[in-house]
Amino acid sequence: MKAPYPKISVITASYNQGHRIEETFKNVQQQNYPNLEYIVIDGASTDNTLDIIKKYETFISIWISEPDTGVYNAMNKGIAMATGDLIYFLNVGDSFYSDNVLLKAGEFALKYNTADLLYGDAWLLYNTGKVEKRETAYLSKINLFQKMICHQTIFAKRRLFLENGGFDEQYKIKADYEWLLRNIFKGATHKYIDLDVCYYEVEGMSAFGYSKISVFESPKIVEKYFSPLAFKFITRFILNTKVTGITTSHLRSKLFLSLCDKLIH
Repeated sequence: MKAPYPKISVITASYNQGHRIEETFKNVQQQNYPNLEYIVIDGASTDNTLDIIKKYETFISIWISEPDTGVYNAMNKGIAMATGDLIYFLNVGDSFYSDNVLLKAGEFALKYNTADLLYGDAWLLYNTGKVEKRETAYLSKINLFQKMICHQTIFAKRRLFLENGGFDEQYKIKADYEWLLRNIFKGATHKYIDLDVCYYEVEGMSAFGYSKISVFESPKIVEKYFSPLAFKFITRFILNTKVTGITTSHLRSKLFLSLCDKLIH
């Protein structure tokens, strides 16, 4: 007998997004996933958001509307309410790539049931109308040293939030980056899944005035997790083309990256 689909908690945080939050609700509704928990955390919107939430109240599993201190505070509230095996965050303005993303993710979760994190690919939406696919690099400390992967491609076991904590709210835009590094350094297992997960608005967070903050937060997070020795090792020997040659093929080798990860504590 086939195992039941894992329960997936999809969390949407919103604030005064009444002009387009219905599109998000419809997009989630179209998934027709048999074991879905949909959680909406609203930051006490003053527009028509609550009217739209109430319109979809029979579909939404849990919702609240109250003041918060930022998007990660709202997401942490959603985590505390979630009961799913996996947690996924869908921002207003972003959307699932197709109607069967959750079904495919659920099947991958059954296939790779020992993985703490599943991650796929994203399609980036620019305010110019340009659409570009971003294939996610292999999840490793080396690659995370350089940049965060698209958070909207990740399905994370709820157990990670229970054991290792939620988002650190001192970070206004890079708390997801800090959370992922925290879990990777604590030994979270991960698996890439060949799945186009979402359409992601590249400029979405800048609408909240956060874009410039990332330049300050990212170095602090890197310094928090990578020791001075690890920093020198990565910059002088791994990313230094004078040492490794002009090719970057080694950075695409899972074996090479996994070996490096074992050296970085």
